[in-house]
Amino acid sequence: MVAKENQPPSGTGPPSPFDRPIKETLPPLSGFARAFFNAQQSPEVNPAPWQPPPFRKELFFFYGTLMDPATLTKVLNLIEPPILQPATITGYHCKLWGPYPVLLDGPCGATVKGVAFEVQSAEQVKLLQDYETKRYRKASCRIHLEDGSKIRGKTFVWHSSVEELHEGVFDLKDFQMKSLEDSVAERPLSGT
Repeated sequence: MVAKENQPPSGTGPPSPFDRPIKETLPPLSGFARAFFNAQQSPEVNPAPWQPPPFRKELFFFYGTLMDPATLTKVLNLIEPPILQPATITGYHCKLWGPYPVLLDGPCGATVKGVAFEVQSAEQVKLLQDYETKRYRKASCRIHLEDGSKIRGKTFVWHSSVEELHEGVFDLKDFQMKSLEDSVAERPLSGT
């Protein structure tokens, strides 16, 4: 008598597990494992490309020309005048780069006065960085508001050679007066 293919000869014992398909020899998969293997085999799975997290409004501290509402309005292309809150930061000091103030680290107890402004979009952050140029970099700071609250925010600190700087104090009123004079000088004279 000839044994049929894939069947053990009669009387030789139970069939070998190697004679059965692997699927039948494994214990059943857990629901998690089934979902994992099914997902791996599914041709429809296309993970979405990575996208940066959505922009969150952020408080910025300004200590120079951006304290001027007219300048900030122009830089950010605002329709309404900006809402600025008196504020300070500690652990920094200012020097001047030409007529413009720059923020430098230290000493620990030093305080710089300025204003806080809530930036509304990534586009506004880019406009601010473009205005500040590559000589300044965005940095984290703790902003102390007039009401006593302390909020994490951003500011622009000097990012170039300190040899270009000199001692001095930035005066916002002088800057505003010069800006006004410059804008009047640029207007064409009307003929009468």
